[in-house]
Amino acid sequence: MQLINTAAFGEQAIDPDTLIHFPEGIVGFEDCTRFKLFHEEGGEGLVHWLQSADRPELSLSVADPRASGSATPSNWTTGRPPCWRWTAPKMPWY
Repeated sequence: MQLINTAAFGEQAIDPDTLIHFPEGIVGFEDCTRFKLFHEEGGEGLVHWLQSADRPELSLSVADPRASGSATPSNWTTGRPPCWRWTAPKMPWY
């Protein structure tokens, strides 16, 4: 077991074999390459937390779009999955 510090969950003992590796990091967080996926115990697990093992203050919320019912094949009108993409918020100086 390995201990990692997290801002949201305190110190956590994890199996290092369960870490998710992003060799190039994540856009905007290129210095972070090791992550652990957490969820609240006893909850339905709709939202999970992708916690950086490199930076305790970095925790990103992630969700399975299928859990909301919006990404199920019965809702696809084009016969293919919806396209998910990141968009930047409109900044006031643009």
